Formats: sequence, structure tokens, C-alpha cells
Amino acid sequence: MTTLGTIQDAYKSSCNRLGVQFHNNRLEGVDDTPKVKVAVDYDDGYVPPEAVKIFKEHGWDPEKLGIYADEPDEGEGASFEEGTIAYVNLLMWFCGLSIAEFKWEVVEDNLPSFNGYGGICEHFGYGMMHVG
Repeated sequence: MTTLGTIQDAYKSSCNRLGVQFHNNRLEGVDDTPKVKVAVDYDDGYVPPEAVKIFKEHGWDPEKLGIYADEPDEGEGASFEEGTIAYVNLLMWFCGLSIAEFKWEVVEDNLPSFNGYGGICEHFGYGMMHVG
């Protein structure tokens, strides 16, 4: 079973390897090199074209995650609606790039949080939803 700590470490590793981040503040374990930011502002469901291109190079299938995406060479990004499970799926897919054979299931339960106080970052996915 994959633990919360393993997922948090995988998130940091994926940030460093891909040059993409979903947080807006400094985060211990993520190097300070400039990164493409995804969905870091309030109610921000946008994935910039640079991130779409990087994600596709790593096997990203936006339809499988419930995300609308144009081809990266069209200069368009991708988007998902606020409050949809697509954000959670994108985030877990991103973490899974650094965990071998990682699979996730979205559950409605009171489990330890990946996000928020005591989690990886207080403002992770700010305005989108509470990711547990």
C-alpha cells in the first residue's frame, strides 16, 4: 500500500523531474529552478500549453483523466471545471510518475490529507477542492 508520505515525496520528485508544479509557494524538497505552474490561482482550472507538452511527453491521456486538451502544437492549454474529479486525477497521475505501478481510487472518507495544514502545502489546488 502506498502511504501519504510516499505520495507527497513522489509529488516533489515529479516537480523536480518534469519542471512542473501545482503549488504556488516555496515547498521544502522542491528545487528553486523555475517551473511551469498548473492551477495555482483561486478557481484556476487551467493547464498551460508548456505543461500539456511536458505531460504528453510522459504519456498523459487527458481524456482518461476527464480533462479537455488541445494538441500542444496548437498553442492551447487544457482545462477542467472547478470541483471536478479531473483535478484529483491529474494530480494523482502526476504523483504516479514517480511511483512504480501507482494506482489510485477516489474515495469519500475522512482520511489523512495530501493537502492543507499538516499536508504537503496549505494552498495546493487553492479554490479547486480539498484533495484527500
